[in-house]
Amino acid sequence: MKTRLIFLSIILSVSGIINAQSITGLWAVDQVNVGDKKMTPIAKWFKYNTDNSYQAGNGWLQNDEGIYEYDKKEKEFLPKSRNSKDEYGAFKVEFSDNKMKWERMEDGMKVIVSLSKISNLPMSPKDTAIGNWQLISVSKNHKDITKSYNPKNKEVIFIRWTGTYRKTNPDTSKSNGYWYMNAHKPELHLIDYNRAIDVQVFIVSFHDNMMTMKPKHTENITFTYKRK
Repeated sequence: MKTRLIFLSIILSVSGIINAQSITGLWAVDQVNVGDKKMTPIAKWFKYNTDNSYQAGNGWLQNDEGIYEYDKKEKEFLPKSRNSKDEYGAFKVEFSDNKMKWERMEDGMKVIVSLSKISNLPMSPKDTAIGNWQLISVSKNHKDITKSYNPKNKEVIFIRWTGTYRKTNPDTSKSNGYWYMNAHKPELHLIDYNRAIDVQVFIVSFHDNMMTMKPKHTENITFTYKRK
């Protein structure tokens, strides 16, 4: 009986090592280093399938697919996107528990990509931003100016999944345009259909049903919205 338990323990241990060192599955990018710079995309994921196909995306959006080659003996991994050609060659791959690391040279710089195995797609600021938001407070230089800025409580911004937005301003006038979120930073860009109006860029953050927006180039004012 003791021998059987030892044998079973060995099998489970080996199985765990094999699974931990398998490239198949869903992976989230934890960090990307290019030379001495950190260039980590937000909510980036890859899904590698047993038939050597893969899908990739950011948050809930899939934006790439293709096939991959994995040489277990040489520990080399080469993705081949259907959307673009990769001229830098294969990555060297290392595994540690449920972690994976890719490494190769690109334009004379060492590129290191660190990933973790996950069960569900990560949610990005872009996914969270979609919805209807009511302005509830405005502060400037740490002073509450909500009553003077939005006296009738009319400001609302509707951020659509289609990449467009509609905004009702404090004076009830309307503005419409396109929006997008920076892939590497939580920066929301609002591009009015009226091209005479400058593009607005906000640093955004989320907590529960609240969204905070701070103009990138005006640090002393903060807008807080609540999801309707």
